[in-house]
Amino acid sequence: MSNEWECLSQCSTIGSGTVPRRGKPKSGGEETERSGGSGKRGPRCQGHDRGERAGKVDCDWCLSGVDCDWCLSAVDCDWCLSGEDCDWCLSGEDCDWCLSGEDCDWCLSGVDCDWCLSAVDCDWCLSGEDCNWCLSGEDCDWCLSAVDCDWCLSGEDCDWCLSGEDCDWCLSGEDCDWCLSAVDCDWCLSGEDCDWCLSGEDCDWCLSAVDCHWRLSGVDCD
Repeated sequence: MSNEWECLSQCSTIGSGTVPRRGKPKSGGEETERSGGSGKRGPRCQGHDRGERAGKVDCDWCLSGVDCDWCLSAVDCDWCLSGEDCDWCLSGEDCDWCLSGEDCDWCLSGVDCDWCLSAVDCDWCLSGEDCNWCLSGEDCDWCLSAVDCDWCLSGEDCDWCLSGEDCDWCLSGEDCDWCLSAVDCDWCLSGEDCDWCLSGEDCDWCLSAVDCHWRLSGVDCD
């Protein structure tokens, strides 16, 4: 489950829509995927519902295998973390999404890269005063600290936060739209009637259940 949890730590799924966690999710679930110059990109999570087949050669979404659609190692795989010709990887000069390379479209280093962790004028970064997506700054669009930021993890009036009673997307609270605990919350990790959870028989997305629609383990899951 370590690989599944690693993906969960990077991605968020709101309702039935797939939304990268770093993609500034809103209530209603608008998918923000990598596209040229959007600056709101994150890991692709499509196919996560078939993650239980990870490790097989012909699986559609897996962490290993030669011909699988999503894997961590493979030369020609479509979405992977290594390989020369893969579409999404962490290394390689010509890959479309990587963490290193001068010409990569989405990376964590470089002066002119579209997404990086360091750079003053980068479009999507974790540092910088004018960056559109960052973890610090008073006026940044997405940050971890700020009172009035639009997408953050703290603050009273922020739209997405980890604390707050009235926040729209949070991890705590009884009436919040997305939380980790609550009976009737719309997107949560626990509860019997929640729409997105990790446990329960009738939940729409979970890690364990017989009839759940979107999960990482089980016999009849989609």
